[in-house]
Amino acid sequence: MSEHTDMSEHTDVGAYAMGLLEEPDRLAFEHHLAGCPSCAAEIAQLTPMRGLLMGIEPVEAVAEEPPGATVTDLLHRRAAAQRRRTRWQAALGAAAGIVRKHTDFDDKTEAPFPAMLKNREAQCIR
Repeated sequence: MSEHTDMSEHTDVGAYAMGLLEEPDRLAFEHHLAGCPSCAAEIAQLTPMRGLLMGIEPVEAVAEEPPGATVTDLLHRRAAAQRRRTRWQAALGAAAGIVRKHTDFDDKTEAPFPAMLKNREAQCIR
């Protein structure tokens, strides 16, 4: 059976190496294995893993869903935080507009901010 017409035989390598195939499938795979060097090489690589994995039992995943009140509370807290953030953004925007309106500088007057920044940079460098 050197010609591979059934790809399912190639996918049984892991199950065979772990000893998980039922008798008819095991016999069919062994027949396939006699003429398939790639499956034989894969079996040689996987067989040592059987000893390592023998004592491990499957773990059941328990999907605990939070109670409805918890999800609702989270949604309410998230919405409240979003509203607070929006209010702060609006307040900061308004404050920036007021500062800009009251600090109109003409071309001849230098804004105090660059001087403040230069002093701050000098302090940081020291």
